[in-house]
Amino acid sequence: MSALAFPVRDGSEPAPLDHSSLASNKPTELASTIRAGDHIFERTVIDSRNRFPIPEVKAVYRRRVITNVELTREGRSLSVNFQERLPADESMVVALHSSDPEWRTYPPAGMPDFPRLGVEPDEKPDWRVSHWEPDRVTPPPLEDVTDLTVHRVCGRGSRRLVNHLLIGGPDGRIDHRLGGVAKWKAGFIATQEGHPYSVAVLAQPYTYSYDGAREELYVTRLANHPNRPPNTSSWMLARLRDWVREHTERERLIAIAGVDDNTGVCYQAAGFELDRIKTVSSTDWENREGRTVPRRDEWTKRRYISSV
Repeated sequence: MSALAFPVRDGSEPAPLDHSSLASNKPTELASTIRAGDHIFERTVIDSRNRFPIPEVKAVYRRRVITNVELTREGRSLSVNFQERLPADESMVVALHSSDPEWRTYPPAGMPDFPRLGVEPDEKPDWRVSHWEPDRVTPPPLEDVTDLTVHRVCGRGSRRLVNHLLIGGPDGRIDHRLGGVAKWKAGFIATQEGHPYSVAVLAQPYTYSYDGAREELYVTRLANHPNRPPNTSSWMLARLRDWVREHTERERLIAIAGVDDNTGVCYQAAGFELDRIKTVSSTDWENREGRTVPRRDEWTKRRYISSV
C-alpha cells in the first residue's frame, strides 16, 4: 500500500469475534472461539510525542499465527501457542472480544490481509508495521462548545493523524463513513486538553470544468466524537468558514450531504443554503474499501453553499 493512501483503509473490515453466545469468560468457552491457523495482531507501544495538539504514541503491530489452542489444568486455564511468540493465556482471548487495542482480529493500516509467499516472519509490512497514532484515551463528555479550540494541522504526519481520527480516533468512536482522504487543502481538529472532539477536511473541487469552481472549497469530511458538546458541527463549520475567509481567496464553501441519509441539518444550522438536490443512481455505493452502505437503486445528494 502506498504511503499516500496509508490510513484511508484501516486493514480489512473490522471483524471482532462474536462474544454474544458466551455466558462467561471461562477458558472452556473461550477456547472454542479461536483455532490453530488463525492470524491475530498484537499491538505494542514503544514511544510517545506531542508534535500535534493531540498526544500520539508509536505503535508496533505484529502478525501472530496460532499454532495450537490447549485447555490445561482440567479446563481451568487456556494456553494459546504461536508460531513466533511465547504462549498466551485466556486474557489474550478476552482482549480479542473487547475494544482493548493490544490484540485485534484484523490487520492494521499498511499491513496486507495475508503475508505474501516467501516473505519471512517479522518482515515489513507483511508481518510487522509501525506508525504514530492518537493515544487510546476516550475523550470525556464535554458540555460547552466554547471550551473547544480549533487547530489547523499541517506538516509531516498531519494527514495521517487526521485520517486516523476519521477511521475511528483514539477509541474507535469517531469513524466517518467515508473514511480517510488521499488529498486535501487543509485539515482541522477541535480539541480540549488534548482530546479530539471533531475533525474536518477542506479540499479543492474535484473538477474545474464549471464556472466558479476556482472560487470554491469543499468540506469533504466532518466527523465528531459522541462525547462532543451540543452544536459542535455547526460551530466547526463556522470556524472553517472563518479560516477560508482569512487565509484564502476563495469566495464560497461547499458541502455535500447524503451519506447515511444525512439531509444536512448541521449545514443549515451553520447558515449554509441548499443549492440543489440531485438523485444519484447507485446499485452498490461503497463508502470505503471493506465497507458498503445498504444496497439501493438511488440516493439523494444535497449540495449546500455558503459565502465566506
